Amino acid sequence: MFIGIIAVVSLAIILVQLLLTVFGGLGDLDVDVDADAADGGGGDLDSSIFLSPKGILHFLAGASWYLVIINKDNLQLWDYVIAIVIGVIVAFLIGLLYYGLYKLEKPMVEEKGEKLVGKSVEIYLKTGKNTYDAFITKNEARVLISVKSMSDSDYVAGEILTLRSFENGIYFID
Repeated sequence: MFIGIIAVVSLAIILVQLLLTVFGGLGDLDVDVDADAADGGGGDLDSSIFLSPKGILHFLAGASWYLVIINKDNLQLWDYVIAIVIGVIVAFLIGLLYYGLYKLEKPMVEEKGEKLVGKSVEIYLKTGKNTYDAFITKNEARVLISVKSMSDSDYVAGEILTLRSFENGIYFID
């Protein structure tokens, strides 16, 4: 009975974590990699993926569900040994799954300077003579940057313009 409770509770927690990860953005991946992993090099698989609370939970789910499935009234020593081996295998396989998913993750490349030239900006606020604060989408987020007009045009909030150049740390618009 106690093992059945552990099996159900551990599986329920894993399913809730999965749902939160997929739909809620709960991304607590317990994987450590070398610095060169982001640029295509090989990463190390750290033991923290197995010894973390999530790894222990996966072990408990695998071991306890094995004991529930065999459905014996009197469990022998070898049943517990097999359950431990199955728990380790389950934790290892799920750890490898997390590691593989981590390797598929697209590394973020900082967009700044010349890389932003040609992108659209939306004027937010005039801050001085020919200078404005404007929204731009960079690294998939909308951020505020300072821009300077190359002409004497007076822009109003909400106007969409294009970044024409980047010189001496200053972004220029039409």
